[in-house]
Amino acid sequence: MALFRRKKEIPIRQPRITSQNESYSFRRSRTLTGSSADAVRVVGENRAQIKSPRIHAHELRQHRRKLFMYLVAVLVVIAMVGTLVSQFTSSVDKVVTTPANTAINNQHYKQLLNDYFADHPFERFRFALQIGQLDEYMAAKAPEIETIKLDSSAQFGQSDLIVSFRQPVVVWEIARQKYYVDAEGHTFGKNYYNEPVVTVKDQSGIDPEAGAIASSRFLHFLGRVVFLMNQSGVASVSGVVIPPNTTREVDLSLTGKTYIIKTLLDRDPAEQVSDVLNAVRYVDSKAINPQYIDVRVGGKASYR
Repeated sequence: MALFRRKKEIPIRQPRITSQNESYSFRRSRTLTGSSADAVRVVGENRAQIKSPRIHAHELRQHRRKLFMYLVAVLVVIAMVGTLVSQFTSSVDKVVTTPANTAINNQHYKQLLNDYFADHPFERFRFALQIGQLDEYMAAKAPEIETIKLDSSAQFGQSDLIVSFRQPVVVWEIARQKYYVDAEGHTFGKNYYNEPVVTVKDQSGIDPEAGAIASSRFLHFLGRVVFLMNQSGVASVSGVVIPPNTTREVDLSLTGKTYIIKTLLDRDPAEQVSDVLNAVRYVDSKAINPQYIDVRVGGKASYR
């Protein structure tokens, strides 16, 4: 009977296994966009499901361009970090001094620099170093230093300390303490050069420890006068005497001359040296051998 007729089995259709792109492209009830032909241009082909070889090549070029930009950015960052590290002074590799003297305590000057960096940590980068501020600090802590700078070292992250010391032109010993004066009139207590020829003889009778004579102004005057005279090529100073009962007069002895030069602390050193040179030329041209030449009054020189 028909009621008991066996139903016809409908074969189960096996699903087709496709790739993700293919399944996405040929899904039912979906409009496919794009074209696989290079000669066919469609709207929004860069966002289409079907892409031509030309679009694939274009996307590949864009991908390569992005990778190249990323690579350039990484290299720039590496270069910047390398530059910062090379400019950074974590410690001092070596100390180079002028003059090269074995008596110089290099560790002392390294410590002074480390103390400065402790107060100014950002200046450990050499490009950020305030050299004027460092000079002022060193002048207060070590007045014998004339110039100081940091240079790149063979060791990565370290620097070389380059130090030049002041060269004295005159020395004055007070209470067993030597005071050296350089050409600019700066006073310091440590000398790494040969002892200067010119020394100061104090015959004033005033206690030098009281500070009335050995002031910074007095020492500056001595340094400038001695340096300018020695650089003139006309006459050089061989000695300095502070005569009795005065704190303003300074007598100079000249090499090869029997007379002395009377100078005054209150006058400009360069002006007095100019007057001295004119007077020396005059007495030499006239074959005069005076007892002294006095340039304490501005604008004229007298002799006796």
